Amino acid sequence: FQAEDGIRDCLLSRGLGDVYKRQGIDSKQISHVIKRMRSASKSLNAQTKIIINKYSHDFKGIAYFLDKKILTEVEDEEILLRVIEKIIMNISGSIYPARGFKLKNILFWFFREDKVTAKTLNGVVIRKRKNDFIFYRELNDCNKSASIKILTSKYVCWDNRFSLRANMSKNLEVRALGNAGISILKEKKILKRQGYKGVPLSAWKTAPGVWSKKRLISMPTLGYTEKKGLKIYIKTHKNL
Repeated sequence: FQAEDGIRDCLLSRGLGDVYKRQGIDSKQISHVIKRMRSASKSLNAQTKIIINKYSHDFKGIAYFLDKKILTEVEDEEILLRVIEKIIMNISGSIYPARGFKLKNILFWFFREDKVTAKTLNGVVIRKRKNDFIFYRELNDCNKSASIKILTSKYVCWDNRFSLRANMSKNLEVRALGNAGISILKEKKILKRQGYKGVPLSAWKTAPGVWSKKRLISMPTLGYTEKKGLKIYIKTHKNL
């Protein structure tokens, strides 16, 4: 692998080659160590995926639920940290993981019994509930994402979380549902005061809505549309 060669060459080019040689370590041994590290990382990733599939589920990319049983049934701290990391990356849409010590703080908080019921990390709200933890996008951070024009020719990405396409388009744009969208959907009795499917209204505010100026045309994650013949196709970005 080129990455392995690059790491090995970097170590040797920094004047460390002679040091390693005096200790009986050559480039082949360095490459072997790197391969073993890559193998261990692959194994951890595979285990993490299994644990995520067993203890978590998401609702249409709007929110992720993590069963509290994971804390008593999974003992490996590294796996637990990777699970939290992956879920946060999916919700935030970021390609960069949170810093290790911040993830550890969240994990320690999971185990603690205190009055703090919610925290935020990397634009993600994390809440403790009776039987699970819920993760969803932070509205203020979500609102930093620019609205986009929806197209018929191809999918367009919004907030690094969703890709959308329409079968017809006339000055339609995608932006967060927000407070205005929530009010509209509550009036239409599509959303209730407690939210929908266990997902609170604060999470629904960060869902993508299709707008024509101040008029909510469609809420694709709920299958709602008020424009006859309009179809919105939506895909969530997952990296779990």
